[in-house]
Amino acid sequence: MTDFPLVPAGRHPLSRQGPLAWWDRAVPPKYLHREEVHRVLERAKSPRDHLLANLLWQDGARISEQLVVRPLDFDRLNRRVRLKTYKTRRQTGANAAGSRKLIPDRHVPIKDALLGEVFDFAYRHKVAETDRLFTFGRGRAHQILSDMMLRAGVDPEKAHPHTLRHSFAVNCLMSGVPILVLQRWLGHASIFSTLVYLKVAEPDADPLFGRVEF
Repeated sequence: MTDFPLVPAGRHPLSRQGPLAWWDRAVPPKYLHREEVHRVLERAKSPRDHLLANLLWQDGARISEQLVVRPLDFDRLNRRVRLKTYKTRRQTGANAAGSRKLIPDRHVPIKDALLGEVFDFAYRHKVAETDRLFTFGRGRAHQILSDMMLRAGVDPEKAHPHTLRHSFAVNCLMSGVPILVLQRWLGHASIFSTLVYLKVAEPDADPLFGRVEF
């Protein structure tokens, strides 16, 4: 599962049929509400499994990005985690010819409690500053997280690591994070990949009106 291929490569989504047609075609991602994620976390079989799921839920990383984080990537002073973006941006222009450009690393804010969990895990398991927190690959990570979700009663169609990334995005939007800030946190090359979360959040947005003052 990857970020959404909303439009054919090289075609601007608003170029022909306009924004309403693009909005109608956009496929909303599957996500979990906060309470559902907490039930998933309660099903962790080990501190390692809990940390993996909690990081994905609270920093919105892709699983390939999460599996390479090291203690060195966590900034305790500024409460940030550095994520290496392993997606690439398609170059445009006469000489691009399908070439791609790396998206820069990004820094995502995280809570003190999660930082404490990271460094407690690293201390207890003797993880060096430059070593990866997790020593397994994507297949094993998928197995761990899928098992946690299924045991928490999550729909099997949602039992995937990327669901936690989607859940992070929707939770941020519902908490008032601006869409352009969320784009940067998620490492999206195109704003249209981020805008689709507005479609997901729309049915749950009524409580937000209570915060609006006139």
